[in-house]
Amino acid sequence: MGAWAETWLARVEADPHRSRATVISYRSVLRNHVLPELGDIRLVELTTERVAEHLATLARRPSRRHPGACVNGIAPNTVIVLRSMLNAAVKAKAGGTGAP
Repeated sequence: MGAWAETWLARVEADPHRSRATVISYRSVLRNHVLPELGDIRLVELTTERVAEHLATLARRPSRRHPGACVNGIAPNTVIVLRSMLNAAVKAKAGGTGAP
């Protein structure tokens, strides 16, 4: 999944409709919250159960900015990035544009 993440991020960065801040945010989420746990998994081997387990683990982490908060903000941002990246992989495979 790590190779596709880099390919996808390069495509997002090349999109003139995406802001630089979005690219920086996506890169940060991938580097800190997705790739350490899921990066070595091939896309075709990624299961909904594995993603759900990973997101649940992220959701249980305490917030660094707001230690007493009920939610930490990590899991929702990770969902956004993963959903976008995986949807792009499906579209790329369907269109024959190189998703693994």
